[in-house]
Amino acid sequence: MDIMFVDDEKGIREQAKIFIEKENEDLDIHTFPSAEKALEVFEKDRSKFDVIVTDYSMPVMNGIEFLKRIRDEDENIPFIISTGKGGEEVAMKALNLGADRYIRKDEGPNIRYEHLSQAIRKEYKRWKTQVEFEENKRKIEDLHDVVGQLITCKDEDEAYEVTIKASEKILDYERSVIIEIQDDGHEIKGMSSDLDREEVLDEVLKDEQTHDNLFDERRSLIKGPDEVEKRENLLIDCDCNSIMNLRIGDDEVFQAVSKASDHFDENDLKIGDILISHLSNSLNRLKFEEELKKKEKLYRKIFETNRSAMALLNEDFVITLTNERLKLLAEYYWKDLEGTDMIDLICDEDKEKVLDYLSVVKEEPDMAPDQVKVKIITDKRELRSIVLTVGYIKEERRYVVSIFERDSE
Repeated sequence: MDIMFVDDEKGIREQAKIFIEKENEDLDIHTFPSAEKALEVFEKDRSKFDVIVTDYSMPVMNGIEFLKRIRDEDENIPFIISTGKGGEEVAMKALNLGADRYIRKDEGPNIRYEHLSQAIRKEYKRWKTQVEFEENKRKIEDLHDVVGQLITCKDEDEAYEVTIKASEKILDYERSVIIEIQDDGHEIKGMSSDLDREEVLDEVLKDEQTHDNLFDERRSLIKGPDEVEKRENLLIDCDCNSIMNLRIGDDEVFQAVSKASDHFDENDLKIGDILISHLSNSLNRLKFEEELKKKEKLYRKIFETNRSAMALLNEDFVITLTNERLKLLAEYYWKDLEGTDMIDLICDEDKEKVLDYLSVVKEEPDMAPDQVKVKIITDKRELRSIVLTVGYIKEERRYVVSIFERDSE
C-alpha cells in the first residue's frame, strides 16, 4: 500500500517513515516536505497512492487548502489530516470538506504512529469496499443491458458479437474469443475486433490434450506467467499473464486473456458465468425460433393442401396460422384470421364447451373426446355448425385445430 505523507518538518517525516514501515511491511511511506510538492506529483499520477496523510499547519498551503485541491482532483481517495492540541475546530472543518479522518499530533510517537497505521488500514479498507461495491453495481447494470440486447438478437452472429463486446466492457481485459471445437478443427464464433483469425491457434486446438483441458472443467482461471507459460489452454497467440475459460454447452468455449497477472478473480468468473448463461439462452431461443420457422413452413404447406379448414393456436388460443378453407368457412374474405382469438369465433352458448375441450386435450389427452360439435359465428354474424377436432403439441405449446362443416341441426 503506497501512502503519501505530507509534513513540512523533516524530523516528523523521517520518524513517520521509520516507525510505520518497521511495524507494517505492506505500507510504503512516500514523504513530501510541502503540499505543493505533493500536489504536483499527485496531479501527474493519481493512481500512484492509496491513502493521503497530511499535517494541517504548513506554510504557503495548509492541510485544509491541500484537501480542497485534492478533492478537486479525486473525490474518493482516503484522506487523513493530523492536528495539534486544540485542533478540534480544524478537524471538524476538514471532515466537512471531505476528509475521512483526523489524527491528533500531540501523542507520543509509538502511540501516534500505531493509531495512524490503524487509521490508514481502516480508511483504505472502507474505500476499497466502496470501490468494489460501485464496480460490481456497474457490472450488474451492464449485465442487465446486455440481457436486453441478447433477447432482441436476430441471429447467432449478432449474439456472439454482443457477448464479446459486453464481456470486454464489464471484465476489462485485452482479448477474447468464442470457439466451437469440431472433429476436424474449430470454428470461430466470435472474437475481439482487434484479434486476427490467424492468431487463434489451429495446431493447439487440434491437440487432444488441449481439448480435454478446456472441457474437463466448466470454468477455469489460469493466473501468473508460470501457469500461462505451459500454454496448454491458450487459444490466442499473444503475450498474456491471466486466462479465463468458460464452457458454453458441450462444444464451445469462451476464453479471455489479459497481460496483467491475477487479472481475473472468482467474482469475474461469476459474472462471466451469468453472461455466458444469457448467451446460451439467446442461442437456444434463436435455435428454437429457427426450428419453429421450419415447422411453420411445413405446417403451412400441410394446411394449404389439406381439404379441411385448419388453424394453429398458441396457449392463449390466438390463431397464429390458418389456411384459406378456414377463411372461407368463417367468411373472412377480406380479413386476416391470424391474430384472432379462436374463442371469439365460437358462439356464446358453446364457448365454455370449447374451453373445457381445449383444457382436457392439453392436460389429459387420453380422456379427451375425438371431436366436439359446436357453432361458429361468421364475419356476417351468421351461425354455422361445425365439427371441431383439436390436438396439443406439448414441445411447441400449440394447438392444431381441424374444422369440418356439418349440417345444421
